[in-house]
Amino acid sequence: MTFNKYIGYFILLFFIVSHLTGCLSLPQVSPGTYRETLDRVIEGTQERLDSTQIDPIILKKSEDLTAGSENQYEAMARVYDWVIHNIDYDIEKYKLKMPYHVDPVKTLQTKKGICQDYAQLTQQLLLASGIDAQVKTGKVITASGSELHAWNEVSADGVLYALDATWGAGFLSPDVNQFIRRPTRLFLTSPEELQKMHRNPDYLQEQHQELMKIEARKAAPEFLSGHEEKLSTLVNSKRRQSNAGELSHKDDLKKEARRLAEEAADKVIAQLDWSLDLNTSMKRLNAKSHRVSTLSANVYVYWGFQPAAPEEIFNELTSQKQNLEYILSKDFNSLGFGVVQRGDLIIACQLLAFYP
Repeated sequence: MTFNKYIGYFILLFFIVSHLTGCLSLPQVSPGTYRETLDRVIEGTQERLDSTQIDPIILKKSEDLTAGSENQYEAMARVYDWVIHNIDYDIEKYKLKMPYHVDPVKTLQTKKGICQDYAQLTQQLLLASGIDAQVKTGKVITASGSELHAWNEVSADGVLYALDATWGAGFLSPDVNQFIRRPTRLFLTSPEELQKMHRNPDYLQEQHQELMKIEARKAAPEFLSGHEEKLSTLVNSKRRQSNAGELSHKDDLKKEARRLAEEAADKVIAQLDWSLDLNTSMKRLNAKSHRVSTLSANVYVYWGFQPAAPEEIFNELTSQKQNLEYILSKDFNSLGFGVVQRGDLIIACQLLAFYP
């Protein structure tokens, strides 16, 4: 089987004194996968079943999930949604690398499994509701090669659909030690569309990116105050280690950094040309007679199915020599961070300033 790996990538921009105009588009990044060995034996049936062959526990669960559905598509979607929201990927079973028996009742009760377990449980929940469903197995092509996988094909209301509940449930962390639930209907689609995602890693990547953009457009902005505080602490800790002296926290700098981050998020999501005009920011700050004489900014743009931790953002901010030099520069005595999240997008804006 295959399982999607955690996706995340960033763009780091640096601005100083005046302004810079640019267009941010999503970079190409491979989502990656983790896979079982192709010679692993999977013991399970793919024969057609009827309701008399399905365990009463499965029958009862299916009845609960699909009761009141207006049509077969709605019933199918309810089953798919329940599976991807409630069945965890069984990392221990995945790592065991040994033959195993597929038991949909056990999967339902333990709420964990790997690809064949997802597919068999989905099939039996659908069959129990009177919807024709099959388990399909075969090799899919991912960024890491040709791999064995299992999914479903379902006939609902006379239309053939393809469901991949394993990929729809979420991701594995890069170290393969954590299941990251990320339910999506991206993999409830047509057989032709699922085949494209199963056979073309670049196309699958594009679909993930488009999904992130769609969800970011719908999401309201949220300022991450915990990130802002931690980043300020990390900057001053780095400056103390370098004998550069601590920077003062300025509420007006934080407010301006938040404004810039929020504006950048709007432009990035819309994929529009955008500018970071620090001359305007300086005028706004000096309107209160603070007399800011120097102002610089670092902007961190991150797309990911898991939020970037403050430490990760800080490491990226300091990974480039020029950025680190400005963070440690004695030309600045004040600091403000603004961190905004829109769905899967996080933008962090760091403002450094000198107040006479």
